[in-house]
Amino acid sequence: MVHHHIAKGSILLLLCLLMANAHAQSADKFQPKKVRILFVLDGSGSMLDPWDGNERFDISKKLLLNMIDSLYKADPRVEIGVRVFGHQSPRSAKDCEDTKLVIPFGKHPTEAVKSKLNALTPQGWTPIAFSMFRAAEDFPVEPGVQNAIVLITDGLETCDGDICAAGQLLTNKKISVRPFIIGLGLGKDKQDYFECLGEYYDASSAVEFKKILDLVVARSLNNTTTQIELLDHNNKPTQTDLPITLYDAHSGVLLYNFLHALGPTGRPDTLWLDPTGKYDITVHSFPPITVNDVALKPGIHNIIRIPCASGTIKLTDNLPGNPLSSVQCLVLDKKTNRTLNLQLVNSTQEYLAGTYDLEILTVPRIIKHNTLLKGGQELSIYVPKPGSLQIVSGRAGIAGIYQLVNGQMQRVHEFGQLQPKNNIDLQPGEYILVLRWDDKKRSENTEQVKFKINSGATTTLRY
Repeated sequence: MVHHHIAKGSILLLLCLLMANAHAQSADKFQPKKVRILFVLDGSGSMLDPWDGNERFDISKKLLLNMIDSLYKADPRVEIGVRVFGHQSPRSAKDCEDTKLVIPFGKHPTEAVKSKLNALTPQGWTPIAFSMFRAAEDFPVEPGVQNAIVLITDGLETCDGDICAAGQLLTNKKISVRPFIIGLGLGKDKQDYFECLGEYYDASSAVEFKKILDLVVARSLNNTTTQIELLDHNNKPTQTDLPITLYDAHSGVLLYNFLHALGPTGRPDTLWLDPTGKYDITVHSFPPITVNDVALKPGIHNIIRIPCASGTIKLTDNLPGNPLSSVQCLVLDKKTNRTLNLQLVNSTQEYLAGTYDLEILTVPRIIKHNTLLKGGQELSIYVPKPGSLQIVSGRAGIAGIYQLVNGQMQRVHEFGQLQPKNNIDLQPGEYILVLRWDDKKRSENTEQVKFKINSGATTTLRY
């Protein structure tokens, strides 16, 4: 889940803050060298309708001109372009390809922009999807540039175009940040309609329109910051020190690797990420967590919350000097039967809350199925100290060690050819030695010897 906080204030205040902070950004933070904003303006016939004391198109032109003039003065990085749709053909023509880039990207004199906009006459249909597909081609290909689209319209798609496909194209190709859509008196209930294309704002009046335009343009320019909160069993962002990888959700290309950290206040530190496209985020916990299709809201602070409740498994022999520290334990995810980790005895490791199978690689292996680990729990698992078996023999032969488990013989260790002295460490318990001497190579001459191993003691068999 992604939560967002929108800063309030005028565009000039936000721009001043942006420029003041620009010099403090370190080289590894995403900060574009140039920002291109494409205004996609509705020029359909309904834009001539009166709204709040004037025609919608005239109100849009006036606010747009004031905005462009302010942007050029406030931020030297900005380039502006304007695409208009529905203005070239009358409504009777039902022209669903009526769209044109009337002002290509650049720093145009305000009077020149005004002249071009004044020459337009709203009259046609509303091919929003087709215009957004064409808008994707308007941006020059240039690295280190942040692109944004602001769609201003008083209507919905009238040409059966797929606005969701247009939004997906912009996201997949990382052409621009998610478009801002300003609806002129359309109503707040159009949020769902435009959700797949971009971020929708409803302007109920000209005054509200200006406020929204100031806000979305400021967000197009401002840095995008992000915190990734790893939530513990109490839903608090205390989990940390885990590696995190961010991939491009469309192409799968690896984009960022981070070791998660908490700042001086105990909160996750802030990341400056590219707000275009979507991310697949993998937290390299045991087992890993992946969250797909994470979209960042541009120009504001994003908080990405990922449930990461965990506990710890402590393997211990309760002995001084850690004599079993070289013994490993296979930790398997019960759901997938996938091996997650090889943990050493006398160590503690963090795992997500869940159910695990443990195989401690002693002889014989200690198997603990369905080991439940709860969030916030430290689960201690005791590994007994082994004993030793010593076989001293002056005769040549072959031998193996077995255990009787639930009435079934299970092989524990195979010596193969016996040596004069044979030693092996075994877990405490009762065993059966099965052997046959080389000078009596008949099955009927097989011998079985029961013996017991005690923790820390040596059992010797002599032949």
